[in-house]
Amino acid sequence: MAFFRYLDDSTEKFTKLDRVIKSGFKLTTEAADDLEKGDENVRELRDLMIQYASMEHDMKNYLKAAAEAKLVFEDSMNGDPDGENEVDFEVIFADKLQTVSTKNSKDDFSKHKSVKAFDETVMEHHFGGSQNESESGEHGSVANGDNDDDDDEIEMTQDDSQRFICPLTKIEMVDPVKNICGHNYSRVAIETHIKNNKNRVQGIRCPVAGCAHMVSRDTLEDNAVLAYKIKQKNRN
Repeated sequence: MAFFRYLDDSTEKFTKLDRVIKSGFKLTTEAADDLEKGDENVRELRDLMIQYASMEHDMKNYLKAAAEAKLVFEDSMNGDPDGENEVDFEVIFADKLQTVSTKNSKDDFSKHKSVKAFDETVMEHHFGGSQNESESGEHGSVANGDNDDDDDEIEMTQDDSQRFICPLTKIEMVDPVKNICGHNYSRVAIETHIKNNKNRVQGIRCPVAGCAHMVSRDTLEDNAVLAYKIKQKNRN
């Protein structure tokens, strides 16, 4: 059972690591955004984004294997209450980890949501296209493929400006997060709104008029693309 406890301790540490990885994605994007346009160091920072995606991938494999191994172990113990048949939990976990890792070995980290957001914002700003487009020689604006001087500017429309407004605070969003329904809010505003309605186990209704979707901490994710657009707008 010592390994069982070790696995539980590791799982708790991975929860902290998850926060570090998410912070790493954000700080790397901000660092790349602050570099001069066309700085080749941006590509190295994109490689760092890929490394974070790989770390997250390995962490999720570990947690999934641990959860599945525990279920198998518990089922075995329930079926053998007297412990007549010895069960090696460490072997079960190793087998599950190998199965999960093999199944997910071909995951394309460039498709990770944070890496894609980096490509759609930072890479577009610095090089006029994503990393994949740059490597294949397809430079230029994603929208029209040319290299006008204004390609690095994100075109803003009235609709864009409205999308920057938080439905709760009625002012421009700060640290925007997106719900599964596609609506965005300032992080602190929506988290405070959820906290004030903590008795609602399944979350709260989306504050956007007419939207029936529920919002909880689990349904929210960083909207790096929107955060980047707001930052660029305020720079101009």
